[in-house]
Formats: sequence, C-alpha cells, structure tokens
Amino acid sequence: MNNEELLRIKQKIETAFTESAELKGELKGVLQTLKEDHQCPNIEGGEEKMDELSTSVDSLKKEIEEKVDELQSNYPQLYDN
Repeated sequence: MNNEELLRIKQKIETAFTESAELKGELKGVLQTLKEDHQCPNIEGGEEKMDELSTSVDSLKKEIEEKVDELQSNYPQLYDN
C-alpha cells in the first residue's frame, strides 16, 4: 500500500466514525422522545405502543365504515348524487 491508499482508508475510517457519532446522537434523541412523549422505555416498548395504536385505528376505521354504511342504508337520498 502506498501513502495515497492509506490516506483514503484513513479518511473512510474518520468518515465512518463521524457518521457513527451522528447516528448515536439521533438514536439518543429518538429514545428520549419515546420515553418523554410516549412513556416507552425502549424501542421494543415503542413498537408495542405502535401496534396498540394501529389496532385501535383499525378498530375505529371499521366502526366508522359501519356507521357510514348504516347512514347510507337509512338515508339513501343523501347519497344519490
């Protein structure tokens, strides 16, 4: 290896360290947000919370669709457009 190749490798290593530090900072911020805003102690807790909310949204969507169908059945004149 010549000096040029060594310098390129050194630069790649330095870039990787910088990116690693940035990603660690971002992860720390995300974990802090999960903890403070959503009372989730870690990523797994956040995933569980997300699953719960997704299930709740699906349930509410189904309920709304059923109510709209009921309205359409009871008041077809409103939907004849």
